[in-house]
Amino acid sequence: MRFHIAFCLILPILFYGFTGESRDEVLDRNRSYKEMDFVAIAGGKFHYAPDYLSLAVQNGRELKGQDIVVEPFLCSETEVTRGLFRSFVDATGYRTDAEKAPNKSSGIVIKNGAAKIISGCTWKDCGFEQTDDHPVVCVSVNDVTAFCSWMNQEGCPCRMIKLHELFYISELNGDTEMLKDANTKWETYLNLADSSYMLARNLSETLPGDDKYVFTCPVKSMNPGKLKVYQIMGNSMEMCMFSEFDPEDRQKALHCHTGGSWEMSRELAMAVIPARDKTRSFNAIGFRLVIDF
Repeated sequence: MRFHIAFCLILPILFYGFTGESRDEVLDRNRSYKEMDFVAIAGGKFHYAPDYLSLAVQNGRELKGQDIVVEPFLCSETEVTRGLFRSFVDATGYRTDAEKAPNKSSGIVIKNGAAKIISGCTWKDCGFEQTDDHPVVCVSVNDVTAFCSWMNQEGCPCRMIKLHELFYISELNGDTEMLKDANTKWETYLNLADSSYMLARNLSETLPGDDKYVFTCPVKSMNPGKLKVYQIMGNSMEMCMFSEFDPEDRQKALHCHTGGSWEMSRELAMAVIPARDKTRSFNAIGFRLVIDF
């Protein structure tokens, strides 16, 4: 099994100039990993203005932010799949926090038209049907850290994505534009709560759009964005690390969730929800990998 690196920008000038390496050297250094495609993201300037107010989302507000410089990096084309996580478990015998302590994991399920919160969800049984090409959910920060350690041992020097990197990709990939403009046919790119979700809940009120999925969908079942990255927003929320570009009080939380999911509407997708418990998990939260260049 091998990684394929998809170079999506004009990288000989914008990218390799940062490293002093030729394109062939970069390809050789990054191609022999597990089955996951990576996209090279060129560095650049970016106005970073995340919504730290959790679910008090924009609604026309002008969010304060800062102009930052983002270094180039490689980002996984998709969220980590259930199949790749299974390979990790099979190779190591790893048990997730949710498997060891069921009360640490929860999720939303829909039964008889009603949404209910349940506990005891695991990556193997998250409360709804998944196949191995769906994003893995019900994993904790500890679980993601262990997974990345295994990937590093296997030759892939990856880590969890940082919050500013996710929003930077979202801007370049076109996801941010789709979230702000309901007329962009976002439902062919992003799996979010929409009319399918509301119909499954037997609710009379409707949400715009219909991506045909109630829960998670296969990671490559929808259209990729401009950078050929799939659903940097939507499907499952992304587990992210805070960085030096985030306020000091937020950095103390160590990680957060953002990007919207199958059970969140388009208007809520860019909310940033800080989290401090490294053992907890939820059936609408997954993760994505980054390689520092």
